[in-house]
Amino acid sequence: MNFQSAEYFNNVDEEEKKITDERLIRMNISKFRTQIQQLCQEMEKYGNVDQLYEDVENKKKKLIAKKELLQNHLNKNYNQLNVVQQNISNVEEKLNQNDKYKQVRLKISNLIITNETKITIL
Repeated sequence: MNFQSAEYFNNVDEEEKKITDERLIRMNISKFRTQIQQLCQEMEKYGNVDQLYEDVENKKKKLIAKKELLQNHLNKNYNQLNVVQQNISNVEEKLNQNDKYKQVRLKISNLIITNETKITIL
């Protein structure tokens, strides 16, 4: 009976070991499934990276085009400002010439009056 008891206990030990091994395998499978799901979720996030990269490149191109357009407008405005400044300078010069003309005319008038006065006195 000892032999049978020992064999029985050996069989029980083996069965328990099998059950324990099966549990460990199931736990590992469950962990692996969870890890695979997490990896799939991560891959989905990064799967959109190509689309995001393309969107960023398109936005970059649009911003560069907008920058160039704004630079062109700025250059146009500077050119217009230079024209306006030149026009102001021309007007100021004409005004100065006009003032000089008025001064010369006034001097001539004064000379004429002075000469007339001298002639009258004589």
